[in-house]
Amino acid sequence: MNVATSAGRLRVVPRPWGTRGYEDFRIRASRENLGRGLRPQIASTVDLVRMLEASTRARDLERLHRLRRVMELDRQLTRRRGLSIER
Repeated sequence: MNVATSAGRLRVVPRPWGTRGYEDFRIRASRENLGRGLRPQIASTVDLVRMLEASTRARDLERLHRLRRVMELDRQLTRRRGLSIER
C-alpha cells in the first residue's frame, strides 16, 4: 500500500521479504529519536540484510552489498574499541 504524506511517499508492506511479518523485527528493532517526540521502531541491520537477501529485484543487490559493508565496518570498529579498552 502506498500512502502520500507531507514528507513524501510511504510504502507499507504487509509481509516484507524473508520474514513472517513485522513481529520478526520487534526482537532486534531499536527506537530512534526523529525529533518532535517521534521515536519509531527501526529494523535492525541484520533484518534489513535478511530482507534484501530474499528480494528478487536487481536493484536490491547493490543495496545488499553496501549494507553488508556497513556491517563489516561496524564489526571492525567494535573490535578496535574492545582492543583499546583492554590495553
